[in-house]
Amino acid sequence: LIDAKIEVRDLVIGCTIRFYNGGRILVDPTAEEEHTKTSQGAGFHLAVMPSLSQVTALKQAGKIEQAQARECIEACWEGCLRIATAVKKLLEETLGEQPG
Repeated sequence: LIDAKIEVRDLVIGCTIRFYNGGRILVDPTAEEEHTKTSQGAGFHLAVMPSLSQVTALKQAGKIEQAQARECIEACWEGCLRIATAVKKLLEETLGEQPG
């Protein structure tokens, strides 16, 4: 839609956290990292519309303590904001180069 210059209210940006044995946590792991033997099978995914401060999706897999879930939401939210900043910058650069 954006590439076609159709106005949208916001972007939907997602971020994933995966828990590993030994307390290691990865934000937005690669497919290879998600399927390693050290993965606990627990994870968390958050999708947001950052400009509107709205959550569009929230998914938890496996057992996560309540305190960990709060930390995951905060970490994913911060990750989504960083990703949104990069995406918006890229879109501005890309759309600025396209004719009319």
